[in-house]
Amino acid sequence: MSFTTLGFYLIYWGYKNWKIMKASGRTAAWPPICGLFLPFTLFSLLDKVKDEARAAGVSTTKLTISAFGFLMLGLLKMIPVVGILFNMSSFLALIPINRAFANINAAHQQSKPEYENFTWLNFTWFAVVAAWLAFHIVREIMRVS
Repeated sequence: MSFTTLGFYLIYWGYKNWKIMKASGRTAAWPPICGLFLPFTLFSLLDKVKDEARAAGVSTTKLTISAFGFLMLGLLKMIPVVGILFNMSSFLALIPINRAFANINAAHQQSKPEYENFTWLNFTWFAVVAAWLAFHIVREIMRVS
């Protein structure tokens, strides 16, 4: 999702997670701003998640490393030509954090959300944007070579 939305999904991801924290009463932060500035607010979010994870018996060892990896991959976008590949792959560092969220939810026996609004149009959009990005990345690499 992050790749095909040109990174905007990460803003949405941050917003939704901060919104959950605010709804649970664990923070007074404003979710839209926290989502927009996720690189600056991620460690604060993880501190709150770690407390919940420990209470649920979920491992927290990879969370800080994942957040650091997310920030480093985002900073590597400054490298000419291939930097965009690092930046677009920064979402991969958030996978352990998402797993921790899923494990916390499982420990609280919350059901998994159903994505019934995910239609063939979403898949079409992802395919079109992925092809467009691949074309431009290859074209840029060929132009530099």
